[in-house]
Amino acid sequence: MGHDKAAASARAPGDETSAPAIWPTFMFDELLQAQRAQWDAFSAWQQSLLALSRDFWEQWTVRFTGGVPIDA
Repeated sequence: MGHDKAAASARAPGDETSAPAIWPTFMFDELLQAQRAQWDAFSAWQQSLLALSRDFWEQWTVRFTGGVPIDA
């Protein structure tokens, strides 16, 4: 199993440039998926805080403005 032929080496058959490595692409895709999952979790957390804030504001306005919530 010699590496003296162009087809048996890690180089492209027509030129002398090396073939691109595939593992950085897989690694980059995995990192992007992890970051996307983190962003989705952060977004869901922000939505829960927004709902909590709206509920607090509605309870405050009902209590201190005569019982009628103010529509925003």
